[in-house]
Amino acid sequence: MELERPGPHHVEGTHSVAVAIAVAALKDGCSLLEAAAVADEYLADPAPGPSSS
Repeated sequence: MELERPGPHHVEGTHSVAVAIAVAALKDGCSLLEAAAVADEYLADPAPGPSSS
């Protein structure tokens, strides 16, 4: 069995942030499906890091 390697789009810690977003959404009263959708949306397009300007 071969482990899946992160692709070029992988950002270290991205999945941890997505989990934290989903947990926050659940605590805010969202359903599990809504929380998963929010986390999935983040994973599809994570916010860029701090700008250099």
